[in-house]
Amino acid sequence: MKKREEIVGIVLAAGLSSRMGKFKQLLPIDDEPAVCRIAGVLKECLERVIVVVGHRADEVRDALAGLEVECLLNPEFRDGMLSSVQCAVREIGPGRDYLFCLGDQPSLNGDIVQGVIDRALGVDAGIVIPTFDEKRGHPLFLSRSYRSEILKLGREVGLNVITRSNPHDTVEFPVAYAEILDDMDTPADYAREKARAKRD
Repeated sequence: MKKREEIVGIVLAAGLSSRMGKFKQLLPIDDEPAVCRIAGVLKECLERVIVVVGHRADEVRDALAGLEVECLLNPEFRDGMLSSVQCAVREIGPGRDYLFCLGDQPSLNGDIVQGVIDRALGVDAGIVIPTFDEKRGHPLFLSRSYRSEILKLGREVGLNVITRSNPHDTVEFPVAYAEILDDMDTPADYAREKARAKRD
């Protein structure tokens, strides 16, 4: 039986932001760095939150200093997002479940995160994925039973290898928020997120 206190929130925030042209983790959204917004939402829902940092790690740590979250350095962040996933999974150990969030989805809110957590706690499945308009998004819940499988993945692939390979153990959770699909990779994406924040 899953327990809320055994779910660790993981924010993947180690990347280079190459397509943005600016360091997107620290871009302000309504006067708050993007990575702080999602870390704060996770912290409201879960006891333990880890932010995986890499590029400009010290600056991200400084920005997060006011939140009760852990920063975990991924020295291999240039190898891609899966390296950060594996870094977090190794750090957490075998006794916890995982809720993966992208560090560049600043419009995720507590209703979305809490909904995925509640769904995960209420079903036997080891994978819970929110959907909007039948498209899968984040945050993604994975049970500890996938730990060894995650750590064996090659860096050229992603967690979707696991989710696609285990339909029998997957529950999709429809939500009313398109925000679960939208990350922030380009200046146009950033403009969209700033506009969303002003509307909220």
